[in-house]
Amino acid sequence: METPLFANPLENVVARSPASTGVYLGSPGIVKADDGSLVISHDYFGPNSPKDAFGREHKTNIYRSEDEEGWNRVADIDGAFWSSLFTHGGSIYLLGCSAHYGDIVIRRTDDLGRSWTEPVDEDSGLLFRGGPATQTPNYHCAPVPVVEHEGRIFRAFEDNFSGRWAYFSSFVISA
Repeated sequence: METPLFANPLENVVARSPASTGVYLGSPGIVKADDGSLVISHDYFGPNSPKDAFGREHKTNIYRSEDEEGWNRVADIDGAFWSSLFTHGGSIYLLGCSAHYGDIVIRRTDDLGRSWTEPVDEDSGLLFRGGPATQTPNYHCAPVPVVEHEGRIFRAFEDNFSGRWAYFSSFVISA
């Protein structure tokens, strides 16, 4: 049996936000970089969380540790939500939505999370454009695994096609 990374999961808190602030941390992601360091992500949600121009949650923070004991916040990303971290070809990628019911976007870092590409159009990481505010398509997901199989990368998403809760179509994208 493999030894757990942390004997007590609360002994090494990466980030926290007291419930009384109305800013909650969610959608955690973790990846081991090629240099052996750990890179972690989380987004913000809740009544007092950062919002975009449409009032949607949309912010993710990135942390890095070389020793699994000390964590440094290395990036704040506007336009990333419900995202998964994964490595491919020596780079780290962040794949998810741009906001709560936003676009499907992918970003890349080549400096262990300090700087990320900006998905401004279809040539730079904007994979599927969502509707403005809550107009369809309304892309939704969670930080689910990204799977590589026979040279292709796969990840699951959903579309809240009706604009109402519980009416989702599930699908997988691949490249």
